[in-house]
Amino acid sequence: MLRANAWHHRSDALSSVVVLIGVGGALIGFTYMDAAAAIIVGVMVAKIGWDLGYQAIQELIDTGLEPEMIEEIREKVLEVKEVQSLHMLRTRRMGGHALADVHIQVHPRISVSEGHQIAETVRHIMVKEFEELTDVMVHIDPEDDEAGPTTAGLPLRSRFHDELKQAWKDCASADQIKRYNLHYLNGRIELEIILPVDLLDTPERSSAIKEELTQASRKLGFIGKVRIYYS
Repeated sequence: MLRANAWHHRSDALSSVVVLIGVGGALIGFTYMDAAAAIIVGVMVAKIGWDLGYQAIQELIDTGLEPEMIEEIREKVLEVKEVQSLHMLRTRRMGGHALADVHIQVHPRISVSEGHQIAETVRHIMVKEFEELTDVMVHIDPEDDEAGPTTAGLPLRSRFHDELKQAWKDCASADQIKRYNLHYLNGRIELEIILPVDLLDTPERSSAIKEELTQASRKLGFIGKVRIYYS
């Protein structure tokens, strides 16, 4: 609104100069200058109106930022060493400001809190470095979900636990499991099993436990890699 009002006053000043020249020319005998001045003023008003209206329409339909700025944002995000790659960088204008959301890929086995910290760091950098950006949503990906198989439909821990318990029912070492971690990668669930170090008395026993738990877990068709750790 302020920009439109400023152009209103600017066009008044410019058109007054044009009209002065046109009227002056007509008074000294160049009558066609009056018509030329009218045409010039009309074109000026139309041009200013078009520019302001077009910009307003672009804001209403959530037009994104310029490609050059988007590339600058991409480069700035990739300067964070913990960010392996990024995709789905989308921006949209909202009045005089802009919003953005981006998917960043990080190491798939970091903790939830570390992933959250990386996302917060990226968000802070984007808001600080680019004045137009007022809000940024950062989505953490453990892998490129545009290229690889989807993990949609795989069970969450609450349902998966019962299925896993049933698969382990005949495993003698299952009762010794302290905890397990799930990694949803490459369209499957990778399983990390943590056992007490007391079971690590001989290499033969360790190998037998790993084989037993691995084979039992893979009865579930969506299980990928199985890793055994002792703590």
